Amino acid sequence: MFRQLLFPYGYKLHKSLFYKEINQEQCFFITAKKERYAPYYTVYLDMLPYCMDIEKEIEDVCDISDELGFDLPGLMKKLEPSLFHPEPEIIKEYYASRLYADFYDEDRTINSLRNACSDMEKYILPYFHQFADLEYFYAEESETWNFADPVHYGLSLKLHHYEDALHCIEYRISDCRRIMADHVQTQNRLHTGTLMNRDKVILKKDPDYAEELTKWIADCAEKIATYEKIQNHILHRSTTELDKMVTEIEERSRIHLKRLLNANF
Repeated sequence: MFRQLLFPYGYKLHKSLFYKEINQEQCFFITAKKERYAPYYTVYLDMLPYCMDIEKEIEDVCDISDELGFDLPGLMKKLEPSLFHPEPEIIKEYYASRLYADFYDEDRTINSLRNACSDMEKYILPYFHQFADLEYFYAEESETWNFADPVHYGLSLKLHHYEDALHCIEYRISDCRRIMADHVQTQNRLHTGTLMNRDKVILKKDPDYAEELTKWIADCAEKIATYEKIQNHILHRSTTELDKMVTEIEERSRIHLKRLLNANF
């Protein structure tokens, strides 16, 4: 039923993950997951803009499913609140009529799927597909962004929202320095022999822990240098350099995602 609904809109299927590339700038995803201990499932959907550096953020196809932030009931409450009611019993009715899935009750399950697909076609997809416009995407989500969000950071650079991009990069620099300082403190404890219990536990499991700390500290220093260079570009509004960097990230992200999905966009 999902194939019948989504394939005409240009979606393709990889395992249980429906996907659709948009303007070579982002990819939309839709999937459904069964709840473990209840006869219900829900639909999850979201988009990954290539400017977020997908190669660094997503290692496996399973990671994509875990990152999908929208769900069918949550969006329906926003788009058509009349279908819901403050009373818990009425809220449960939406799940019962749209998201029911039981191997032993095929007729009711199919009817529930039909209702869910109807809601998706009437309400969800028209709203979801507006996010093809990255400026719309940015504006729609602006109230819930946080500076640690890689999507917020990527889009702020791509769309030249440099004040937001500056806050994002400052957060990254600060976070890297915090992590680096923690590694340095641990390294100092190892050198002086003033070990904490957690140090002893880690060393017991990993004899090369000291060498790894050195690598992690160097990695943090390299990241900080890179972020400070980007910060300088933002402060001086070096648009050409920043756009070039975004283009390189998008190309890398697109290749990585195609590899994960075994796709030919």
